[in-house]
Amino acid sequence: MIDLGTLGGRFSTAYAISGKGVVVGASSIADGDTSHAFMWTREAGMVDLGTLGGFASWAHAVSDDGVRRRQQSDGQRRKPRLHVVSTDRDERHRDDWAG
Repeated sequence: MIDLGTLGGRFSTAYAISGKGVVVGASSIADGDTSHAFMWTREAGMVDLGTLGGFASWAHAVSDDGVRRRQQSDGQRRKPRLHVVSTDRDERHRDDWAG
């Protein structure tokens, strides 16, 4: 077991791991009130994937070729709309669904 750490907050949760050992999940940040999606590798450690403009995000899947899928809020704290966003290895984002 490896302690992945946090993005400055009190908790982190890993949701998926690729066959190449890339881990994705969510971590609280230093403000203690917000979660950001993260990606972790042995080489880089935990990397904050940000929110693309919303107030929170969560990474739920990662493929062996590096494509990450995450949910994120649209910036509204009351009744937020969640988006599923795919990010490829070249950091191009695609909004796959908005509900």
